[in-house]
Amino acid sequence: MKLQDIGMRCIDCIDLDDREFRDCLGATYDTKFLIIAMMGLLNRKQKMKMDMELEKIGLTVAQAQILFYIMLNSGGGEKEITARDLEQRFQVSNPTISGILKRLEKKEFIERTPGTIDRRKQQIRIKGDFHYLRKNAEERMEAEKEKLFRNFTEEDLDKLSELLKKLLYNIEDRNEE
Repeated sequence: MKLQDIGMRCIDCIDLDDREFRDCLGATYDTKFLIIAMMGLLNRKQKMKMDMELEKIGLTVAQAQILFYIMLNSGGGEKEITARDLEQRFQVSNPTISGILKRLEKKEFIERTPGTIDRRKQQIRIKGDFHYLRKNAEERMEAEKEKLFRNFTEEDLDKLSELLKKLLYNIEDRNEE
């Protein structure tokens, strides 16, 4: 069974304890394998939910992240944000950023103008009044965040954060043995 298939089956078994969970999947996968499957599923489902909410205001998660980054880091237009800045910040390819920017430009959320420092580089700016849209998107994302963590204690959140940091550290470790 593929990792993706296991992740999808996790939903049917989610209320079971660990042993029942493994049995529900019909296999004897180790806990690490199941955690990886669940993380993938969690990522896909959360992105789908956020996309559905943001779709109501004409955005995807990726588009909203780009817009918020530009807004928060351009200093009201004082600092120039380029496609290259976005590629580096979000660790994605040039074609990916280009596609997102094209769609944002078509929806008239952004405009690209020649840079004042280097006219060969296009500066990306928020177009029009984005503050209303930002407030709406933030409210929707906050509501989704509250739903996601509704039955977590502060201790649960602290422990989860600590464990996820360990995973992030391990995945970034370039000194593999």
